[in-house]
Amino acid sequence: AEAIRHPEGRAANVLGLIEGSDPVLKDEVIIVGGHLDAVGFLGVPFPGALDNGSGVADILGAARALAASPVKPKRSILFLFIGGEECGLIGSDVYTKNPVFPVEKTVAFFNLDMVGHGTGLRVSGGASYPQIQRHFDAANERYLHRPLAASEERISMGRPRSDGVIFQRAGLRSLGFGPTGRVEGIPTYYHDPRDTTASLTPEIMEDVAKLIF
Repeated sequence: AEAIRHPEGRAANVLGLIEGSDPVLKDEVIIVGGHLDAVGFLGVPFPGALDNGSGVADILGAARALAASPVKPKRSILFLFIGGEECGLIGSDVYTKNPVFPVEKTVAFFNLDMVGHGTGLRVSGGASYPQIQRHFDAANERYLHRPLAASEERISMGRPRSDGVIFQRAGLRSLGFGPTGRVEGIPTYYHDPRDTTASLTPEIMEDVAKLIF
């Protein structure tokens, strides 16, 4: 099929900030991000529940809990809802070229993409950053009690396929969050109009949000 350009199309990044409580460390930031858009074609809307409504919902849940918590983070937390991921990782490219916090003050980028279906948890890149991963291990052991896998960070040599790669190439620690395993009897769909909320398992979404919190 011939590609059609829509010059009137618009996308946007949406940012929310919880300022750190420490007078020095508040100048450092942890970014928690996920993309807002889904795929569609021929006038058919794609609900995008798993990819990536699930990530957006979990970020909102973690942000709401953190904002209401009496225990405030010492560092600032930037919640980054990314536009234009599906059409070329545009929003993450825009942010890394125009960061709100300097790269040297950014502790890490946490990417939530397709986090809405599964039975276990994973932190991609966590094994390369044990000083960060230990917090997730401790939270899982104390509160969630799910299988938790952590892989080493891998350098992407080909065409980037996630926002995390864009942040990685900008010189930032990039960790990806998501579930492992499948729930029998509940199919999932990727870039498909059948990607509806029927594919989601709310219990794993709740635990991903708790892990981030």
